[in-house]
Amino acid sequence: MEEILSQRIEKFAEWRPTSRQEDFLQVPYSVFEVLYGGALGGGKSEVLLVAPIVLKTKNSNRQLYEHPQFTGIIFRRTYPQLEKSLIPRAKLLYEPLGAVYNETKKVFTFPSGAKLFLGHMDKESDVLQHDTNEYQYVGIDQAEQFTEFQLRYISSRIRSSNPDLPTLFRLAANPGGESHSFLRDRFVKPNPVGNVILHDKITNLQRIYIPAKLADNPFLTANDPDYVNRLNLLPESERAAKMDGDWFTFSGQVFSEFRTRPMINEPSNACHIIEPFPIPSYWPKILGVDWGYAADTAAIWAAISPEGRIYIYRTYKKKKTTVRTWATELANLSRGEVIIRNPLDPSAWINRGQLTIEQEYREASGFSPEKADNDRHSGISLIHEFLRFSPKPPKRVPIEGFNLETANRILRMNGLDGYNEYLNLFTPEEGETNLPILQIFNTESSLIESIQTCQYDEKDKEDVKEWNGDDLFDCLRYTLKSCKVYLEESKREQKLLAIQSKIESDLLSSGNMNAYYMQMDKLDRDKRSSAPRPVRRYH
Repeated sequence: MEEILSQRIEKFAEWRPTSRQEDFLQVPYSVFEVLYGGALGGGKSEVLLVAPIVLKTKNSNRQLYEHPQFTGIIFRRTYPQLEKSLIPRAKLLYEPLGAVYNETKKVFTFPSGAKLFLGHMDKESDVLQHDTNEYQYVGIDQAEQFTEFQLRYISSRIRSSNPDLPTLFRLAANPGGESHSFLRDRFVKPNPVGNVILHDKITNLQRIYIPAKLADNPFLTANDPDYVNRLNLLPESERAAKMDGDWFTFSGQVFSEFRTRPMINEPSNACHIIEPFPIPSYWPKILGVDWGYAADTAAIWAAISPEGRIYIYRTYKKKKTTVRTWATELANLSRGEVIIRNPLDPSAWINRGQLTIEQEYREASGFSPEKADNDRHSGISLIHEFLRFSPKPPKRVPIEGFNLETANRILRMNGLDGYNEYLNLFTPEEGETNLPILQIFNTESSLIESIQTCQYDEKDKEDVKEWNGDDLFDCLRYTLKSCKVYLEESKREQKLLAIQSKIESDLLSSGNMNAYYMQMDKLDRDKRSSAPRPVRRYH
């Protein structure tokens, strides 16, 4: 096969395949889908254009473009992308072979009569324009920019009424983009190393992932040796995606600080995934729930350690399950555990004319849920904070240093609170020893993938773009918000206890009952003014 392929490639005086491109071109015709993907600079666009020229028909030595009934098409998502990248390169490759390009129809017609179109699908519905077309070869360049619907639908247009012509669906993609999760789960996740033919048990079709890395393209690195150096300047996670084709760390990922393991030159605590361990019974536990029927019902159990770390030790995900069923299952999974807070998606309180979701859930589970905080922006910000593994910068200390005259002036004008705030500017901060705050058991792969999948919303750069299956991410927001409330309440309670202890100590040393009553009265007022809402407990 390699000898035959080399003979065909001799037609191209200016083009030679890399070893990885040869792997792509040598995939048997029995494999319907091929994803050639990964890093930048792997020669993905080029090999899509070349494939119809070097691949031969089934029963002869003719290449596909030499068969009069061959029809193929190569897509980019938008016309400007097509005009800028594919069309100029296609002309350089096809016109020396005698192809004539029709600018209006965007089609190359070869001397044999074979046709190869160049197309685009800006809107998702544009794919329907190909409803009656028949293609033997479809190439999708930058496939991650297309929707899953477009990719699945256009593949249904690949068919052949001539047994001499194979049917080929070939995709080239980088990590990230609209269909990142679909491509990753379909091609990469079953075998991340690639080069293994996968058999679809439902459709009976075969597919394969051919990984591409920058190092696989010596022509690019020879022509632009500084290209690698420029990529090495990128943050580690983005560099891993662009140079190594890492489908689990990519540009555009919202939580780029999320680590399944530390990267090069990062501290050992730069990791959010841990081995499971028995959760002590006395640790407070919080159960967050995002309900659904057509969408998933998702639940997350989190335990809070004495040092303020949050451990996610269990998750739940079910689709098309009744409220009473999943509510009962959540209660059974929580048996023997004391759930101190139970945030539930606020939409569960909507009145639908009968029992609300919250009422059904309460009756079936025995829990007393509270409305979850559904502010997306603050929830995303909180996840970033709980994922942080680097100590925060030291607090700003006034350059002039402590000044007793300034302190006394603040005491007179702003009272004791302002005075203490000024003193705190010069109090050394305790080192952060519980970073990162969020830790996830490695058994919870669905949640891990959900965090890795989050991409920014193009319309709101501070928000996460919604996708099918984002229910665990929403549930994570609810759960961590509730954990934050508990941690703040605990911190406040500890502070009040410390104040009370000092008041009692002062009474023992001074015997001044009048001062004691005044201080205790102020403490009671402070407790009432900032008292949190009652915590509903599992019963």
